[in-house]
Amino acid sequence: MASTTSQNGMVPRPPTSFEYWSMHNSLQGQICHLQKQLSMEYNWRVQVSQELEDTKQQLSNQKRLKELFINKEKEAKKELARLQNYSDAETLNASNIASQVRSNIKRRKKRDLQQDYEELKVAHIINEEKFNAELQAHKDKIKALEDELKLYQEKCNTSLHTEENNKVQDELKLSQEKLTAELKTEKENHEVVQNQLKLSLEKLTAELKTEKENHEVLQNQLKLSLEKLAAELKTEKENHEVLQNQLKLSLEKLTAELKTEKENHEVVQNQLKLGQEKLTAELKTEKENHEVLQNQLKLSLEKLTAELKTEKENHEVVQNQLKLGQEKLTAELKTEKENHEVLQNQLKLSLEKLTAELKTEKENHEVVQNQLKLSLEKLTAELKTEKENHEVLQNQLKLSLEKLTAELKTEKENNEDTQKLGQDKLMLELHLEKQKNLALNYELRISQTRFTAELQQKQQTVMGLKEDLKTLVQKMKDEQDTLYTEIENLRAHITIQFSTELQVEEGQEQPEEHENDLPQAEETETTPRKSTFKRFRHFLGLRKPQRWKRPAVPASTSGE
Repeated sequence: MASTTSQNGMVPRPPTSFEYWSMHNSLQGQICHLQKQLSMEYNWRVQVSQELEDTKQQLSNQKRLKELFINKEKEAKKELARLQNYSDAETLNASNIASQVRSNIKRRKKRDLQQDYEELKVAHIINEEKFNAELQAHKDKIKALEDELKLYQEKCNTSLHTEENNKVQDELKLSQEKLTAELKTEKENHEVVQNQLKLSLEKLTAELKTEKENHEVLQNQLKLSLEKLAAELKTEKENHEVLQNQLKLSLEKLTAELKTEKENHEVVQNQLKLGQEKLTAELKTEKENHEVLQNQLKLSLEKLTAELKTEKENHEVVQNQLKLGQEKLTAELKTEKENHEVLQNQLKLSLEKLTAELKTEKENHEVVQNQLKLSLEKLTAELKTEKENHEVLQNQLKLSLEKLTAELKTEKENNEDTQKLGQDKLMLELHLEKQKNLALNYELRISQTRFTAELQQKQQTVMGLKEDLKTLVQKMKDEQDTLYTEIENLRAHITIQFSTELQVEEGQEQPEEHENDLPQAEETETTPRKSTFKRFRHFLGLRKPQRWKRPAVPASTSGE
Protein backbone atom coordinates (compact mmCIF):
# COMPACT_ATOMS: atom_id res chain seq x y z
CA MET A 1 0.00 0.00 0.00
CA ALA A 2 2.88 2.38 0.72
CA SER A 3 4.31 1.79 -2.74
CA THR A 4 0.98 2.58 -4.38
CA THR A 5 0.65 5.85 -2.46
CA SER A 6 4.18 6.88 -3.40
CA GLN A 7 3.45 6.21 -7.04
CA ASN A 8 0.23 8.16 -6.82
CA GLY A 9 2.09 11.06 -5.25
CA MET A 10 4.48 11.45 -8.20
CA VAL A 11 1.70 11.71 -10.83
CA PRO A 12 0.47 15.26 -11.74
CA ARG A 13 -3.11 16.34 -11.29
CA PRO A 14 -5.47 16.67 -14.29
CA PRO A 15 -6.54 20.27 -15.08
CA THR A 16 -9.76 21.58 -13.60
CA SER A 17 -12.64 23.19 -15.43
CA PHE A 18 -11.70 26.60 -14.02
CA GLU A 19 -8.24 26.33 -15.57
CA TYR A 20 -9.77 25.38 -18.92
CA TRP A 21 -12.15 28.31 -18.56
CA SER A 22 -9.29 30.73 -17.82
CA MET A 23 -7.32 29.40 -20.81
CA HIS A 24 -10.40 29.82 -23.00
CA ASN A 25 -10.82 33.43 -21.80
CA SER A 26 -7.14 34.17 -22.47
CA LEU A 27 -7.49 32.82 -26.02
CA GLN A 28 -10.59 34.93 -26.57
CA GLY A 29 -8.70 37.99 -25.31
CA GLN A 30 -5.88 37.31 -27.75
CA ILE A 31 -8.39 36.93 -30.58
CA CYS A 32 -10.03 40.27 -29.69
CA HIS A 33 -6.59 41.89 -29.53
CA LEU A 34 -5.76 40.60 -33.02
CA GLN A 35 -9.08 41.86 -34.36
CA LYS A 36 -8.37 45.33 -32.90
CA GLN A 37 -4.92 45.33 -34.49
CA LEU A 38 -6.40 44.42 -37.88
CA SER A 39 -9.04 47.17 -37.61
CA MET A 40 -6.32 49.70 -36.67
CA GLU A 41 -4.20 48.67 -39.66
CA TYR A 42 -7.20 48.94 -42.00
CA ASN A 43 -8.11 52.41 -40.69
CA TRP A 44 -4.50 53.52 -41.01
CA ARG A 45 -4.38 52.37 -44.63
CA VAL A 46 -7.59 54.21 -45.41
CA GLN A 47 -6.16 57.40 -43.88
CA VAL A 48 -2.93 57.04 -45.86
CA SER A 49 -4.88 56.55 -49.11
CA GLN A 50 -6.96 59.67 -48.37
CA GLU A 51 -3.80 61.67 -47.67
CA LEU A 52 -2.29 60.48 -50.95
CA GLU A 53 -5.38 61.60 -52.84
CA ASP A 54 -5.20 65.01 -51.13
CA THR A 55 -1.53 65.39 -52.04
CA LYS A 56 -2.29 64.43 -55.65
CA GLN A 57 -4.98 67.12 -55.84
CA GLN A 58 -2.62 69.70 -54.36
CA LEU A 59 0.09 68.74 -56.85
CA SER A 60 -2.34 69.11 -59.75
CA ASN A 61 -3.32 72.59 -58.50
CA GLN A 62 0.35 73.54 -58.21
CA LYS A 63 0.98 72.35 -61.76
CA ARG A 64 -1.81 74.56 -63.06
CA LEU A 65 -0.43 77.59 -61.22
CA LYS A 66 3.08 76.93 -62.54
CA GLU A 67 1.78 76.67 -66.10
CA LEU A 68 -0.03 80.00 -65.74
CA PHE A 69 3.09 81.69 -64.40
CA ILE A 70 5.25 80.21 -67.18
CA ASN A 71 2.86 81.43 -69.89
CA LYS A 72 2.74 84.93 -68.41
CA GLU A 73 6.52 85.09 -68.25
CA LYS A 74 6.78 84.04 -71.90
CA GLU A 75 4.34 86.76 -72.98
CA ALA A 76 6.26 89.38 -71.02
CA LYS A 77 9.53 88.26 -72.62
CA LYS A 78 7.97 88.58 -76.09
CA GLU A 79 6.82 92.14 -75.38
CA LEU A 80 10.27 93.09 -74.10
CA ALA A 81 11.90 91.69 -77.25
CA ARG A 82 9.55 93.70 -79.47
CA LEU A 83 10.27 96.90 -77.56
CA GLN A 84 14.01 96.31 -77.68
CA ASN A 85 13.86 96.12 -81.49
CA TYR A 86 12.56 99.73 -81.58
CA SER A 87 15.29 100.98 -79.22
CA ASP A 88 18.34 99.82 -81.27
CA ALA A 89 21.29 102.19 -81.87
CA GLU A 90 21.21 101.61 -85.65
CA THR A 91 17.79 103.18 -86.02
CA LEU A 92 18.87 106.21 -83.97
CA ASN A 93 21.88 106.80 -86.27
CA ALA A 94 19.44 107.38 -89.15
CA SER A 95 18.61 110.85 -87.76
CA ASN A 96 22.22 111.92 -88.18
CA ILE A 97 22.13 110.78 -91.83
CA ALA A 98 18.99 112.86 -92.44
CA SER A 99 20.69 116.04 -91.11
CA GLN A 100 23.65 115.53 -93.46
CA VAL A 101 21.27 115.13 -96.44
CA ARG A 102 19.54 118.43 -95.58
CA SER A 103 22.86 120.30 -95.49
CA ASN A 104 23.77 118.95 -98.95
CA ILE A 105 20.39 119.98 -100.42
CA LYS A 106 20.81 123.59 -99.24
CA ARG A 107 24.03 123.99 -101.27
CA ARG A 108 22.50 122.88 -104.65
CA LYS A 109 20.56 125.01 -107.19
CA LYS A 110 16.79 124.97 -107.62
CA ARG A 111 16.83 123.50 -111.17
CA ASP A 112 19.05 120.64 -110.11
CA LEU A 113 16.87 120.13 -107.12
CA GLN A 114 13.66 120.15 -109.26
CA GLN A 115 15.13 117.55 -111.63
CA ASP A 116 16.27 115.47 -108.72
CA TYR A 117 12.85 115.94 -107.15
CA GLU A 118 11.01 114.70 -110.26
CA GLU A 119 13.33 111.74 -110.60
CA LEU A 120 12.95 110.97 -106.93
CA LYS A 121 9.13 111.16 -107.17
CA VAL A 122 9.08 108.73 -110.08
CA ALA A 123 11.49 106.44 -108.30
CA HIS A 124 9.55 106.93 -105.09
CA ILE A 125 6.25 105.91 -106.70
CA ILE A 126 7.86 102.88 -108.33
CA ASN A 127 9.57 101.94 -105.09
CA GLU A 128 6.36 102.45 -103.10
CA GLU A 129 4.50 100.01 -105.31
CA LYS A 130 7.33 97.50 -105.08
CA PHE A 131 7.69 97.95 -101.37
CA ASN A 132 3.94 97.66 -100.78
CA ALA A 133 3.91 94.37 -102.65
CA GLU A 134 6.96 93.20 -100.75
CA LEU A 135 5.50 94.36 -97.45
CA GLN A 136 2.31 92.42 -98.06
CA ALA A 137 4.33 89.33 -98.89
CA HIS A 138 6.50 89.96 -95.85
CA LYS A 139 3.42 90.37 -93.66
CA ASP A 140 2.01 87.09 -94.95
CA LYS A 141 5.30 85.39 -94.21
CA ILE A 142 5.39 86.95 -90.75
CA LYS A 143 1.88 85.62 -90.06
CA ALA A 144 2.93 82.16 -91.17
CA LEU A 145 6.02 82.39 -88.97
CA GLU A 146 3.89 83.54 -86.04
CA ASP A 147 1.57 80.57 -86.55
CA GLU A 148 4.58 78.27 -86.63
CA LEU A 149 5.92 79.93 -83.48
CA LYS A 150 2.58 79.40 -81.76
CA LEU A 151 2.63 75.73 -82.69
CA TYR A 152 6.21 75.47 -81.48
CA GLN A 153 5.28 77.19 -78.21
CA GLU A 154 2.36 74.82 -77.73
CA LYS A 155 4.67 71.87 -78.35
CA CYS A 156 7.19 73.29 -75.88
CA ASN A 157 4.43 73.81 -73.33
CA THR A 158 3.28 70.23 -73.79
CA SER A 159 6.86 69.02 -73.42
CA LEU A 160 7.27 71.08 -70.23
CA HIS A 161 3.95 69.77 -68.98
CA THR A 162 5.08 66.20 -69.64
CA GLU A 163 8.38 66.88 -67.88
CA GLU A 164 6.51 68.18 -64.86
CA ASN A 165 4.24 65.16 -64.99
CA ASN A 166 7.33 62.95 -65.04
CA LYS A 167 8.67 64.76 -61.99
CA VAL A 168 5.37 64.35 -60.19
CA GLN A 169 5.21 60.70 -61.16
CA ASP A 170 8.77 60.22 -59.87
CA GLU A 171 7.71 61.79 -56.59
CA LEU A 172 4.67 59.52 -56.50
CA LYS A 173 6.91 56.53 -57.18
CA LEU A 174 9.15 57.51 -54.27
CA SER A 175 6.13 57.91 -51.99
CA GLN A 176 4.77 54.56 -53.18
CA GLU A 177 8.14 52.91 -52.55
CA LYS A 178 8.17 54.36 -49.05
CA LEU A 179 4.66 53.11 -48.46
CA THR A 180 5.58 49.66 -49.80
CA ALA A 181 8.58 49.57 -47.46
CA GLU A 182 6.36 50.54 -44.55
CA LEU A 183 3.80 47.93 -45.57
CA LYS A 184 6.55 45.31 -45.77
CA THR A 185 7.69 46.20 -42.24
CA GLU A 186 4.10 46.01 -41.04
CA LYS A 187 3.70 42.66 -42.79
CA GLU A 188 6.83 41.36 -41.11
CA ASN A 189 5.59 42.57 -37.72
CA HIS A 190 2.19 41.01 -38.40
CA GLU A 191 3.87 37.73 -39.41
CA VAL A 192 5.97 37.83 -36.21
CA VAL A 193 2.79 38.30 -34.17
CA GLN A 194 1.12 35.44 -36.04
CA ASN A 195 4.14 33.20 -35.48
CA GLN A 196 4.11 34.06 -31.77
CA LEU A 197 0.43 33.22 -31.57
CA LYS A 198 1.02 29.97 -33.45
CA LEU A 199 3.85 29.10 -31.05
CA SER A 200 1.61 29.89 -28.07
CA LEU A 201 -1.15 27.72 -29.54
CA GLU A 202 1.31 24.91 -30.19
CA LYS A 203 2.56 25.21 -26.62
CA LEU A 204 -0.99 25.06 -25.33
CA THR A 205 -1.75 22.01 -27.46
CA ALA A 206 1.46 20.34 -26.24
CA GLU A 207 0.50 21.12 -22.64
CA LEU A 208 -2.96 19.69 -23.23
CA LYS A 209 -1.42 16.54 -24.69
CA THR A 210 0.89 16.19 -21.68
CA GLU A 211 -2.06 16.73 -19.35
CA LYS A 212 -4.05 14.09 -21.23
CA GLU A 213 -1.15 11.67 -20.94
CA ASN A 214 -0.81 12.43 -17.23
CA HIS A 215 -4.54 11.92 -16.84
CA GLU A 216 -4.31 8.55 -18.58
CA VAL A 217 -1.36 7.61 -16.33
CA LEU A 218 -3.46 8.59 -13.31
CA GLN A 219 -6.33 6.46 -14.53
CA ASN A 220 -4.05 3.48 -15.07
CA GLN A 221 -2.46 3.90 -11.65
CA LEU A 222 -5.85 4.23 -10.01
CA LYS A 223 -7.01 1.06 -11.76
CA LEU A 224 -3.88 -0.77 -10.57
CA SER A 225 -4.36 0.49 -7.03
CA LEU A 226 -8.00 -0.60 -7.10
CA GLU A 227 -7.03 -4.05 -8.36
CA LYS A 228 -4.41 -4.37 -5.62
CA LEU A 229 -6.92 -3.28 -3.00
CA ALA A 230 -9.44 -5.80 -4.33
CA ALA A 231 -6.81 -8.59 -4.19
CA GLU A 232 -5.85 -7.65 -0.64
CA LEU A 233 -9.51 -7.57 0.38
CA LYS A 234 -10.01 -11.02 -1.10
CA THR A 235 -7.00 -12.38 0.83
CA GLU A 236 -8.25 -10.78 4.03
CA LYS A 237 -11.72 -12.24 3.47
CA GLU A 238 -10.25 -15.71 2.92
CA ASN A 239 -8.16 -15.39 6.08
CA HIS A 240 -11.23 -14.23 7.95
CA GLU A 241 -13.23 -17.22 6.70
CA VAL A 242 -10.38 -19.58 7.70
CA LEU A 243 -10.39 -18.03 11.16
CA GLN A 244 -14.17 -18.49 11.38
CA ASN A 245 -13.85 -22.14 10.37
CA GLN A 246 -11.08 -22.66 12.91
CA LEU A 247 -13.20 -21.02 15.60
CA LYS A 248 -16.13 -23.28 14.70
CA LEU A 249 -13.91 -26.37 14.94
CA SER A 250 -12.49 -25.19 18.24
CA LEU A 251 -16.00 -24.60 19.57
CA GLU A 252 -17.07 -28.11 18.54
CA LYS A 253 -14.01 -29.54 20.22
CA LEU A 254 -14.75 -27.51 23.33
CA THR A 255 -18.34 -28.72 23.47
CA ALA A 256 -17.14 -32.30 23.15
CA GLU A 257 -14.60 -31.74 25.89
CA LEU A 258 -17.26 -30.07 28.08
CA LYS A 259 -19.50 -33.09 27.71
CA THR A 260 -16.63 -35.46 28.46
CA GLU A 261 -14.79 -33.38 31.02
CA LYS A 262 -17.11 -31.47 33.34
CA GLU A 263 -14.53 -31.59 36.04
CA ASN A 264 -12.07 -29.45 34.16
CA HIS A 265 -14.75 -26.78 33.44
CA GLU A 266 -12.95 -24.05 35.39
CA VAL A 267 -9.71 -24.73 33.52
CA VAL A 268 -11.54 -24.53 30.20
CA GLN A 269 -13.18 -21.26 31.26
CA ASN A 270 -9.76 -19.81 32.01
CA GLN A 271 -8.52 -20.98 28.61
CA LEU A 272 -11.56 -19.38 26.94
CA LYS A 273 -10.84 -16.10 28.72
CA LEU A 274 -7.28 -16.26 27.48
CA GLY A 275 -8.52 -16.95 23.93
CA GLN A 276 -10.92 -14.03 24.12
CA GLU A 277 -8.13 -11.75 25.27
CA LYS A 278 -5.98 -12.92 22.35
CA LEU A 279 -8.84 -12.25 19.94
CA THR A 280 -9.37 -8.76 21.36
CA ALA A 281 -5.65 -8.08 20.99
CA GLU A 282 -5.77 -9.27 17.38
CA LEU A 283 -8.81 -7.08 16.71
CA LYS A 284 -6.97 -4.11 18.22
CA THR A 285 -4.00 -4.78 15.94
CA GLU A 286 -6.30 -4.98 12.93
CA LYS A 287 -7.94 -1.68 13.94
CA GLU A 288 -4.53 -0.09 14.30
CA ASN A 289 -3.57 -1.34 10.83
CA HIS A 290 -6.83 0.10 9.49
CA GLU A 291 -6.03 3.47 11.09
CA VAL A 292 -2.55 3.33 9.56
CA LEU A 293 -4.13 2.79 6.14
CA GLN A 294 -6.45 5.75 6.70
CA ASN A 295 -3.49 7.92 7.68
CA GLN A 296 -1.67 6.84 4.54
CA LEU A 297 -4.68 7.78 2.45
CA LYS A 298 -4.81 11.18 4.17
CA LEU A 299 -1.12 11.70 3.41
CA SER A 300 -1.71 10.84 -0.24
CA LEU A 301 -4.58 13.33 -0.34
CA GLU A 302 -2.35 16.01 1.20
CA LYS A 303 0.30 15.28 -1.42
CA LEU A 304 -2.30 15.61 -4.14
CA THR A 305 -3.43 18.96 -2.72
CA ALA A 306 0.19 20.15 -2.62
CA GLU A 307 0.61 19.11 -6.24
CA LEU A 308 -2.57 20.95 -7.11
CA LYS A 309 -1.15 24.07 -5.50
CA THR A 310 2.09 23.72 -7.46
CA GLU A 311 0.16 23.29 -10.68
CA LYS A 312 -1.91 26.36 -9.88
CA GLU A 313 1.29 28.32 -9.27
CA ASN A 314 2.67 27.10 -12.60
CA HIS A 315 -0.57 28.13 -14.26
CA GLU A 316 -0.25 31.59 -12.69
CA VAL A 317 3.32 31.81 -14.01
CA VAL A 318 2.04 30.94 -17.50
CA GLN A 319 -0.66 33.58 -17.18
CA ASN A 320 1.97 36.14 -16.14
CA GLN A 321 4.04 35.20 -19.18
CA LEU A 322 1.00 35.67 -21.39
CA LYS A 323 0.40 39.07 -19.76
CA LEU A 324 4.01 40.03 -20.45
CA GLY A 325 3.57 38.95 -24.08
CA GLN A 326 0.45 41.08 -24.33
CA GLU A 327 2.31 44.05 -22.80
CA LYS A 328 5.08 43.60 -25.35
CA LEU A 329 2.50 43.56 -28.14
CA THR A 330 0.93 46.75 -26.76
CA ALA A 331 4.38 48.37 -26.61
CA GLU A 332 5.02 47.41 -30.22
CA LEU A 333 1.66 48.82 -31.21
CA LYS A 334 2.52 52.06 -29.41
CA THR A 335 5.80 52.27 -31.34
CA GLU A 336 3.94 51.68 -34.60
CA LYS A 337 1.45 54.40 -33.66
CA GLU A 338 4.32 56.78 -32.85
CA ASN A 339 5.95 56.01 -36.21
CA HIS A 340 2.61 56.66 -37.89
CA GLU A 341 2.32 59.99 -36.07
CA VAL A 342 5.88 60.87 -37.14
CA LEU A 343 4.92 60.13 -40.76
CA GLN A 344 1.83 62.29 -40.42
CA ASN A 345 3.93 65.11 -38.98
CA GLN A 346 6.38 64.76 -41.87
CA LEU A 347 3.50 64.96 -44.35
CA LYS A 348 2.19 68.05 -42.56
CA LEU A 349 5.65 69.64 -42.69
CA SER A 350 5.94 68.85 -46.40
CA LEU A 351 2.52 70.42 -47.00
CA GLU A 352 3.54 73.49 -45.00
CA LYS A 353 6.74 73.74 -47.05
CA LEU A 354 4.74 73.52 -50.26
CA THR A 355 2.35 76.23 -49.06
CA ALA A 356 5.33 78.41 -48.11
CA GLU A 357 6.87 77.86 -51.54
CA LEU A 358 3.58 78.75 -53.18
CA LYS A 359 3.43 81.93 -51.11
CA THR A 360 6.98 82.83 -52.15
CA GLU A 361 6.14 82.12 -55.77
CA LYS A 362 3.05 84.30 -55.51
CA GLU A 363 5.11 87.09 -53.97
CA ASN A 364 7.73 86.74 -56.71
CA HIS A 365 4.95 86.78 -59.28
CA GLU A 366 3.58 89.99 -57.79
CA VAL A 367 7.07 91.50 -57.86
CA VAL A 368 7.44 90.47 -61.51
CA GLN A 369 4.04 92.00 -62.29
CA ASN A 370 5.05 95.25 -60.62
CA GLN A 371 8.31 95.25 -62.56
CA LEU A 372 6.39 94.61 -65.77
CA LYS A 373 4.06 97.51 -64.99
CA LEU A 374 7.02 99.80 -64.44
CA SER A 375 8.65 98.56 -67.63
CA LEU A 376 5.40 99.13 -69.55
CA GLU A 377 5.17 102.68 -68.24
CA LYS A 378 8.75 103.28 -69.32
CA LEU A 379 8.02 101.74 -72.68
CA THR A 380 4.96 103.94 -73.19
CA ALA A 381 7.10 107.00 -72.51
CA GLU A 382 9.70 105.73 -74.91
CA LEU A 383 7.03 105.01 -77.53
CA LYS A 384 5.85 108.59 -77.32
CA THR A 385 9.37 109.76 -78.03
CA GLU A 386 9.79 107.21 -80.75
CA LYS A 387 6.59 108.25 -82.52
CA GLU A 388 8.10 111.65 -83.03
CA ASN A 389 11.16 110.04 -84.57
CA HIS A 390 9.03 107.62 -86.59
CA GLU A 391 8.60 110.02 -89.48
CA VAL A 392 12.35 110.31 -89.75
CA LEU A 393 12.67 106.56 -89.58
CA GLN A 394 10.28 106.02 -92.51
CA ASN A 395 12.74 107.59 -94.90
CA GLN A 396 15.51 105.48 -93.46
CA LEU A 397 13.38 102.36 -93.71
CA LYS A 398 12.98 102.84 -97.43
CA LEU A 399 16.74 102.70 -97.72
CA SER A 400 17.06 99.71 -95.40
CA LEU A 401 14.30 97.69 -97.12
CA GLU A 402 16.58 96.75 -99.96
CA LYS A 403 19.12 95.42 -97.47
CA LEU A 404 16.42 93.58 -95.54
CA THR A 405 15.08 91.82 -98.63
CA ALA A 406 18.49 90.35 -99.33
CA GLU A 407 18.94 89.36 -95.71
CA LEU A 408 15.44 87.86 -95.53
CA LYS A 409 16.14 85.59 -98.46
CA THR A 410 19.24 84.23 -96.70
CA GLU A 411 17.43 83.93 -93.37
CA LYS A 412 14.49 82.12 -94.98
CA GLU A 413 16.77 79.44 -96.29
CA ASN A 414 18.44 79.05 -92.87
CA ASN A 415 15.10 79.10 -91.01
CA GLU A 416 13.60 76.39 -93.19
CA ASP A 417 16.50 74.06 -92.36
CA THR A 418 16.37 74.84 -88.63
CA GLN A 419 12.57 74.48 -88.48
CA LYS A 420 12.72 71.06 -90.09
CA LEU A 421 15.36 69.89 -87.60
CA GLY A 422 13.44 71.36 -84.65
CA GLN A 423 10.18 69.71 -85.75
CA ASP A 424 11.89 66.32 -86.07
CA LYS A 425 13.43 66.67 -82.60
CA LEU A 426 10.12 67.71 -81.08
CA MET A 427 8.32 64.77 -82.65
CA LEU A 428 10.92 62.36 -81.28
CA GLU A 429 10.74 63.92 -77.81
CA LEU A 430 6.95 63.79 -77.80
CA HIS A 431 7.00 60.14 -78.88
CA LEU A 432 9.48 59.22 -76.12
CA GLU A 433 7.48 61.12 -73.49
CA LYS A 434 4.27 59.36 -74.55
CA GLN A 435 5.99 55.99 -74.17
CA LYS A 436 7.26 57.00 -70.72
CA ASN A 437 3.76 58.08 -69.65
CA LEU A 438 2.30 54.77 -70.84
CA ALA A 439 4.97 52.82 -68.93
CA LEU A 440 4.33 54.83 -65.77
CA ASN A 441 0.58 54.28 -66.01
CA TYR A 442 1.18 50.54 -66.48
CA GLU A 443 3.45 50.43 -63.42
CA LEU A 444 0.87 52.29 -61.35
CA ARG A 445 -1.84 49.80 -62.36
CA ILE A 446 0.46 46.88 -61.48
CA SER A 447 1.23 48.40 -58.06
CA GLN A 448 -2.49 48.92 -57.37
CA THR A 449 -3.25 45.30 -58.28
CA ARG A 450 -0.43 44.13 -56.03
CA PHE A 451 -1.73 46.14 -53.10
CA THR A 452 -5.24 44.74 -53.58
CA ALA A 453 -3.90 41.17 -53.84
CA GLU A 454 -1.83 41.60 -50.67
CA LEU A 455 -4.82 42.95 -48.78
CA GLN A 456 -6.95 40.00 -49.91
CA GLN A 457 -4.23 37.55 -48.83
CA LYS A 458 -4.04 39.17 -45.40
CA GLN A 459 -7.80 38.98 -45.00
CA GLN A 460 -7.76 35.30 -46.01
CA THR A 461 -4.98 34.53 -43.49
CA VAL A 462 -6.91 36.31 -40.74
CA MET A 463 -10.07 34.34 -41.57
CA GLY A 464 -8.09 31.09 -41.53
CA LEU A 465 -6.63 31.93 -38.13
CA LYS A 466 -10.09 32.72 -36.79
CA GLU A 467 -11.42 29.39 -38.04
CA ASP A 468 -8.43 27.55 -36.51
CA LEU A 469 -9.05 29.26 -33.19
CA LYS A 470 -12.74 28.36 -33.32
CA THR A 471 -11.89 24.70 -33.97
CA LEU A 472 -9.36 24.70 -31.13
CA VAL A 473 -11.90 26.23 -28.76
CA GLN A 474 -14.46 23.58 -29.71
CA LYS A 475 -11.87 20.83 -29.19
CA MET A 476 -11.00 22.29 -25.79
CA LYS A 477 -14.65 22.31 -24.81
CA ASP A 478 -15.14 18.71 -25.92
CA GLU A 479 -12.02 17.62 -24.04
CA GLN A 480 -13.22 19.47 -20.95
CA ASP A 481 -16.55 17.67 -21.14
CA THR A 482 -14.90 14.24 -21.51
CA LEU A 483 -12.39 14.86 -18.71
CA TYR A 484 -15.07 16.17 -16.40
CA THR A 485 -17.28 13.13 -16.98
CA GLU A 486 -14.36 10.72 -16.50
CA ILE A 487 -13.27 12.43 -13.27
CA GLU A 488 -16.79 12.30 -11.88
CA ASN A 489 -17.15 8.63 -12.82
CA LEU A 490 -13.84 7.82 -11.13
CA ARG A 491 -14.85 9.72 -8.00
CA ALA A 492 -18.16 7.92 -7.85
CA HIS A 493 -16.50 4.53 -8.42
CA ILE A 494 -13.85 5.15 -5.74
CA THR A 495 -16.41 6.33 -3.21
CA ILE A 496 -18.59 3.27 -3.90
CA GLN A 497 -15.70 0.83 -3.45
CA PHE A 498 -14.38 2.57 -0.37
CA SER A 499 -17.84 2.61 1.26
CA THR A 500 -18.45 -1.07 0.46
CA GLU A 501 -15.07 -2.10 1.89
CA LEU A 502 -15.65 -0.18 5.10
CA GLN A 503 -19.13 -1.67 5.45
CA VAL A 504 -17.75 -5.22 4.98
CA GLU A 505 -14.90 -4.72 7.49
CA GLU A 506 -16.87 -2.94 10.16
CA GLY A 507 -20.07 -4.97 9.73
CA GLN A 508 -18.55 -7.84 11.65
CA GLU A 509 -16.63 -5.86 14.27
CA GLN A 510 -18.94 -3.03 15.29
CA PRO A 511 -22.70 -2.67 15.78
CA GLU A 512 -25.11 -1.40 13.20
CA GLU A 513 -25.25 2.07 14.68
CA HIS A 514 -21.52 2.51 14.12
CA GLU A 515 -21.90 1.12 10.60
CA ASN A 516 -24.48 3.75 9.74
CA ASP A 517 -22.10 6.52 10.84
CA LEU A 518 -19.36 5.64 8.31
CA PRO A 519 -21.20 6.49 5.05
CA GLN A 520 -22.41 9.72 6.63
CA ALA A 521 -18.79 10.63 7.36
CA GLU A 522 -17.83 9.75 3.82
CA GLU A 523 -20.65 11.85 2.45
CA THR A 524 -19.51 14.76 4.59
CA GLU A 525 -16.01 14.31 3.19
CA THR A 526 -17.21 14.29 -0.40
CA THR A 527 -19.94 16.95 -0.21
CA PRO A 528 -17.81 20.00 0.71
CA ARG A 529 -15.80 19.68 -2.49
CA LYS A 530 -18.91 19.90 -4.62
CA SER A 531 -20.34 22.75 -2.57
CA THR A 532 -17.12 24.82 -2.73
CA PHE A 533 -16.84 24.33 -6.49
CA LYS A 534 -20.47 25.28 -6.95
CA ARG A 535 -20.07 28.37 -4.75
CA PHE A 536 -16.99 29.45 -6.67
CA ARG A 537 -18.80 28.88 -9.94
CA HIS A 538 -21.82 30.90 -8.80
CA PHE A 539 -19.48 33.63 -7.50
CA LEU A 540 -17.98 33.95 -10.99
CA GLY A 541 -21.47 34.07 -12.51
CA LEU A 542 -21.09 30.84 -14.49
CA ARG A 543 -23.64 28.13 -15.16
CA LYS A 544 -23.04 24.49 -15.86
CA PRO A 545 -24.01 23.56 -19.46
CA GLN A 546 -26.15 20.54 -20.18
CA ARG A 547 -23.14 18.65 -21.50
CA TRP A 548 -21.40 18.83 -18.13
CA LYS A 549 -24.29 17.34 -16.17
CA ARG A 550 -23.64 14.01 -14.51
CA PRO A 551 -24.83 10.77 -16.03
CA ALA A 552 -27.20 8.54 -14.03
CA VAL A 553 -24.45 7.10 -11.75
CA PRO A 554 -25.97 7.75 -8.27
CA ALA A 555 -29.00 5.57 -9.07
CA SER A 556 -26.76 2.55 -9.72
CA THR A 557 -24.83 3.17 -6.50
CA SER A 558 -28.00 3.34 -4.44
CA GLY A 559 -29.20 0.10 -6.05
CA GLU A 560 -25.95 -1.64 -5.24
